[in-house]
Order: sequence, then C-alpha cells, then structure tokens
Amino acid sequence: MRRFRIVAIGLILLLASWVVWRQLVQHRRTARQHGEAARSALPAWAAAPTTTPDASAVAGTAERTHNQSDALTQPQELAASTTAQANDQSAPDQHADFGSAPGAEPETGSNDQAQQTAPDDLIRIEGIGPKVSTIVMAEGITTFTQLAATDVERLRAILEQANIHTIDPTTWPRQAHLAAQGKWQQLQELQDRIKNGRLDA
Repeated sequence: MRRFRIVAIGLILLLASWVVWRQLVQHRRTARQHGEAARSALPAWAAAPTTTPDASAVAGTAERTHNQSDALTQPQELAASTTAQANDQSAPDQHADFGSAPGAEPETGSNDQAQQTAPDDLIRIEGIGPKVSTIVMAEGITTFTQLAATDVERLRAILEQANIHTIDPTTWPRQAHLAAQGKWQQLQELQDRIKNGRLDA
C-alpha cells in the first residue's frame, strides 16, 4: 500500500509539472505573437521632404531685419546727440557759477562762523556736571565766552528753574573767562581754591 501511494503521488506530481510546463510554453507563444503584431502595427517613418528656400524671400527677410536694426539704433544716436548738446549748453553756466578769477581763495566765512559757534566742554568748569551742562546749554549758553558773559543771577535762576538748589554758580563766569583764553594752568589753580562753589579764603 505504501508503494502504491508513493507511485500515485509521483504520478500526480509529474502530471502537475507537465501541466505547468504546457501553460508556460503557451504563454510564451502568445507573448511572441502579440509582440510581432505590435511591431507590424507601427507606421513606417518616412523622411520629410526638404525644400530649398526661395532666394527672393530670403532677400526680403534680410532687408526687413536691416531696417529694424536701423530703427533701433536711430533713437540711441538721437539721445546721444541731445545729451551732448545739453552738456554744451550747461558748460557756460557752470563756469559762470565759479565766476571768480583764477587763483582766488574760496570764502571761509561760513567755516569760521561754524567754528565760533561750536559748543565747548562746559564740564571742565568746577560745579558743572553732565546734567547741569545740558540744562545750561538748553538756555543758549554753549561756549566758555558766553558763560563768562552771563550774570551770576541768571545762572542761579536757571538752576532754580531746574529745581537744583545745591550748586553755587558764583565762580562760573571767572572760570569760563580763563577757559576761553586757554589759561588752563591758572584755571586749575583757581579750581583748587574753590570749596562748595565759593573761593576758599
């Protein structure tokens, strides 16, 4: 019985293998047939006919291109000539602005005025700090010369208006007078004698 079963199983396996093989062969044949049919269905490509250009058409195109290039360059040439004329007309005006003789020195009045109105460092005055310096300069006193010419009563009024009551400006004009003259050594000696805003006797 066992041999019979083994033989039967072997025959079944052989039959199944044969069936699978037949199906593969048929599948390959079908694929080949479809491939040949698809190739035969493709249209045959033919070379496109070549035509020689007409000589008159080529000449007309070249002439139109030349005319267009001339039209493009004419505005540029016109603009260049207009610019040159404008420069020629503006040249005399520029020389007229400089109507001084050759070798004449430029005016320096504005520079001298700017240097004269440049603010001084008022902090170098004994009793004037950054805050007080800002308050005094806001009142228009920006230089040592202006501070030296300012009355002590006005300086006290400026400090009182700013709610500053602990600073005595009595010696400020005298100090500013020395600073305006550049007498820094004498200013230092004077400041060494100042105590609480007043000269130490």
